[in-house]
Parts: sequence; C-alpha cells; structure tokens
Amino acid sequence: MKKTFFFLLMAACLQGFSQGKTIYSVSHVKPKIGMTSTFETAWKAHVAKFHSGDDKRYVFEILSGDMTGYYSFVEGPFSLAGMDAEKPGMPAHDQDYEKTVAPTLAVETGVNFYTYIDSFSVNANVSAEKSIVTFTHVKNGRMGDYRNELSRAKAVVDKLNWPFNSSIYQMRNSGSSPVMVSVYNLKDGFKQLEMGYFKDVPNFRDAYIAMYGFNSWQKRLDLMDEVTVKTEVMMRKRRSDLSSK
Repeated sequence: MKKTFFFLLMAACLQGFSQGKTIYSVSHVKPKIGMTSTFETAWKAHVAKFHSGDDKRYVFEILSGDMTGYYSFVEGPFSLAGMDAEKPGMPAHDQDYEKTVAPTLAVETGVNFYTYIDSFSVNANVSAEKSIVTFTHVKNGRMGDYRNELSRAKAVVDKLNWPFNSSIYQMRNSGSSPVMVSVYNLKDGFKQLEMGYFKDVPNFRDAYIAMYGFNSWQKRLDLMDEVTVKTEVMMRKRRSDLSSK
C-alpha cells in the first residue's frame, strides 16, 4: 500500500532490543459510506496482483472504539535494513492502488513506528481470528520505569501456568507521547472475555507478592497509576479473505 503505517521502537530505547526482523508495518483505511463492498472487491484484486509473493499484507477489521469500521493492513516482520530496500514494481503498484482502491476510501491514516518486544511478551505463539489490542500511553520520561515493571511482571507470569497471552510492541519516534501496545489473541473467540471463562487461573497478585513482597505490589499499583496517561482498547477480527495467500 502506498501509505504505510509502520510499527517500530522509540529511538531512545533501541538498546536492549533485537536488531533482527522485529518490525511490522500497519496502515489503516476506512471505506466511504455505502462503498464497503466496492472497497473489499477492489482490495482483493489489488492484493492478488501485487501482494501474493514476498510482499504480503494481512488484514484486520476493527470492531470497536473510535476506529470502528476501519481496516488494518499488516506487513512484516522485517528489519530496519529491509526498510532501505526499494521494492520492484512500485510505480505499477501505486498506480493500481490509486485507480482502484483509493477512490473507495474516506480516510487513510498517517504513519507511526513500533517494534515487537519478545522479552515482555507472554505465550506469543498463540494465533487467533479475533483479538483485543490495548494502547497504553505513558508519561514522557517514564517509559523506563514502565518497562522495568513489565519485566518484573513477565518474571512472575513465567512461573505460572498462564492461559492468557500478550504480544508487546513499543512505539518509536513518538516524541513526548510514548506508547506501548499489547495484542491479546483470543483463541476461543470473544467468549473468552467472559468472567470465569478460564477455571482455576493462578492468581497474579499472590504470585507477585510471593516473589517480590507486599510492599512491591503496592509500589506496582502506585507506579502504574502514576505513569499511565490513558489506555485505549479495540476489538478486531482477522479477514483472511482480504489477506495475502
């Protein structure tokens, strides 16, 4: 897609992250009213022409929040070096997109950058058609404290038989608005969000206190409240029919 919505790390936090293929690009679009079917048909044809080889796109439909009705187009993983490579056939790609897909759209979003962080992620091998995505906006200058607490929490979870999962990403070039993103893949669908769906789940609070002590638990609660500006949550589903094969 011509306008790409990249996920990378914040520049100040490059140390401690893998320099391999950890980057994902994502673009968001919203069809014009009454043109959703036309958009999907045009996009399917575009994908078949230009994204059936190595340059694949994976599509999600957003079901809740301020971006309800938008579609996400995901590319990756790739490396920073991969971003320097010129893709062959781009003029024909762009021309096709501008003539067939763009006229069906009401909105195309801007560009941001994130990178996947394996050391903070839990059971990240879980794949699902439906998922919950949480954006945590952290106070400027406090991402280091937030990351330290994520590391402590990961150490606790690693000792538990945890039925949940989360894939963690962090924004790069975020300026004064650092953001951490968590993707929770719902293997059993949205019913997995019901209270009591998982039986006999180990208690995270008790395990945390057992490892670090009660005072550390209270400090965790105070820290999360102090450094978090806001959180945003969206529900989404994967659209395999619109994705590369």
